Amino acid sequence: MTATATTRARQQQQSAEQRQALLAQQRQRSRARRIVLAAIGTVLAVVATLVVVGATTGGSSAPVARPNKVPPVVLTGLTSISDATLASIGRGTSVNPPRAISGEPRMLDGKPQVLYLGAEYCPFCAVQRWPLIQALSRFGHFMGLQTTRSAADDVHPNTATFTFHGATYMSDYIAFTARELYTNERVGGSYRPLDKARPEEAALLQHYGGSFPLLDLGGRFVQVGASYDANLLRGLEWEQIAGALGDSKSPLAQSIDGSANVLTAAICTLTGQQPAAVCDTPAVRAASRG
Repeated sequence: MTATATTRARQQQQSAEQRQALLAQQRQRSRARRIVLAAIGTVLAVVATLVVVGATTGGSSAPVARPNKVPPVVLTGLTSISDATLASIGRGTSVNPPRAISGEPRMLDGKPQVLYLGAEYCPFCAVQRWPLIQALSRFGHFMGLQTTRSAADDVHPNTATFTFHGATYMSDYIAFTARELYTNERVGGSYRPLDKARPEEAALLQHYGGSFPLLDLGGRFVQVGASYDANLLRGLEWEQIAGALGDSKSPLAQSIDGSANVLTAAICTLTGQQPAAVCDTPAVRAASRG
């Protein structure tokens, strides 16, 4: 082989090696590109999932308590306390009673109206429903009451309580109107709306500062906020709360039964002390003093 042929062969071999090296580099860059694109796709999928979850849950990871049927043992424990126990409790201890107000009597269907404005998320509403249900059950009866909890992301979280939404109340002596204006489910920066207040009810709520719960007793008495310490219900389930109400020495009984006695005495003022089987009892007479 001549020198010229040898040189040409070497050049061809070098060109082939260069082409192989170039192809290898291209394959490596293509593989790296596929890896990067796959990673970007995974990140975008995760972000999309988080957006969907956030839109569905309103951006909150707090669990939401759904309404459930009230266990019979809870309703019995709340509404079937002996007269002797209630009499020994009277006004109870550390109970904030409703205050007397002046103005036109609040009537509905020819009966004094008890108006409640609250919200399912509200921890102080959760506290106040216990004595309110007990007191109202002495004048009539509820149908369709359900259990729920206050909001998990508010003060006194997850307080065991009830909801008036969807419930009905029957009485020969008083008319009861309840509005749960919001659920305990957060949507964005607020809670999902539920019941709608009438204009005069919304005006009354604003008149008393817009705070929940608002309880208007026939236009004669008003209660804003809870009537006893919300800390008493901390960490307790419905059965535990209801089970303590028959023990006059229990702080829960002193607060819930005592508050119910005070509310009952106020309602008896509206009904002309009727029925006598409720209003003319040692418990209510003791609660009306002070």
